[in-house]
Order: sequence, then structure tokens, then C-alpha cells
Amino acid sequence: MKKMFATIVMLAFMSVASASMAESDVVVIATDPTNPPMQMLDSTKKIVGFDIDIMNEAAKAGGFKANFIPIVWDDIFSGLLQGNYDAIMSSVTITSERKQTMDFTVPYLVVGQVLLVRSNEKPVGSFKDLSRRVVGVLSGSASETELNKVSQSNSISVERYSDLSPMFADLVGGKIDAFFCDDYYASAAVKSTDPKYKDRMKIAGPALTYEYFGIAVKKGNVKVLNMLNAGLRKVLASEEYSAILERWLK
Repeated sequence: MKKMFATIVMLAFMSVASASMAESDVVVIATDPTNPPMQMLDSTKKIVGFDIDIMNEAAKAGGFKANFIPIVWDDIFSGLLQGNYDAIMSSVTITSERKQTMDFTVPYLVVGQVLLVRSNEKPVGSFKDLSRRVVGVLSGSASETELNKVSQSNSISVERYSDLSPMFADLVGGKIDAFFCDDYYASAAVKSTDPKYKDRMKIAGPALTYEYFGIAVKKGNVKVLNMLNAGLRKVLASEEYSAILERWLK
């Protein structure tokens, strides 16, 4: 189903992307709008969120236009390598592995990775506390990479998901004991007003690892990288950055 969605999206937006990439003042940016509050669809199907506001401010500061297109996570990196769009801004963690095939802007957010557990669980201070437990994680994420490093030595069973949403049901239903994710997502989950989840989850303790988010561009695309960095640096040094943080992540 994800592949079908990706194909439909690409067919719908390919002509827009191709035309936009021909314009020097337009940057076509892929994002997976299923990750609130970073990037998501509002009631009118418009893409909104923290990442979107940061990019729009960077575009204003840098003198270019940002054109967002929705792409499912499973296909987002391959599309960049194929040149289907100019950049990815979708809560992408800067890693040494990814830097081998793509370039990154300066980081625009430092994110802690925490464990979300049922509200009646004991605090978790380290991965050792998860011995012989089942922990969910988003497949292909930086959280999965970090969890893979410690799962075997701590006897943790890893349950991988292609989408974050089903993990809520599995967590409160007891299929998994915790899920490892970015702190902003965990905070949003704890504040959920959905009757199925309200007051049934909590963050188990302090962040166990940290990561840096950046905007990814195709390897060697210096023109777009410089354009993004110029605008982004101005935003990071402005009062507007604090306002966007307050709006979405506080």
C-alpha cells in the first residue's frame, strides 16, 4: 500500500518537481507528513508542523521558495538519490552512514531518544532495565540504529514497525513493553486526548541517546546546500526560532 501511495504521489508531483527544479529560487523538498508535531497534515490536508515552519522561515531569510511534496518514509531517500526532488526535511537524523550518500545542512534541532511505556510501569534509567522485554521502534530510523547497538548485549527483543501509529495500540495492549522514539513524539503521545490512549502512557525516564536533525540534499549538490544553509543559519540565530520551538515542541 505504501509503494502504491508513493507511486501515485510521484506521478502527481513529478511535473511540479521538474518544473520547480528548473527555477533557481525554488527548492523542492520531500517530507513524510505522518510524524506530528514535526510534519503532518492538518484538517485541510495542508502540510504543517515544526519542520515546515523552520523551512518556510529559512526560505524567507534565504530568498528562495520552499515547495513541499509528501513522500512516504520507505521511499524518501531513494527519491533524493534519483534526483526526484532537491532536499529532504522530515526529521532526518545526521549519521555517518547517511553522510556517505548525501550531504546535510547545519543541524537545526537536537533531539533526545526516550522510551515510552505504559503509565503503570517503573522508571527506566538504562537499557539494562529492559532485559527480556519487547521494545518497538520505527524501522529505518536512528532510534532503530541505536537500539540495534544494545539489544543483543541487554537481551532486548526488538519489534520493528513501518509506521509509528500502530505502536500506540500495541503498547497499551501489552504486545510490546515500550517503544523507543524521539522525545518530541513521545511528549505528544503522552498528551494524547484520544480515549484509547489518554493517561495510559508515560515517558519512562531521561533520554538514553541524542541525535541531530538536518536537511538532506543529494551528494555534491553544493548550490542547494549553500542556499539552505544561508537561510537556516539566519533562522537559528533569530527570535523566530524560539517562537517556532514554543509553538510546536513545548
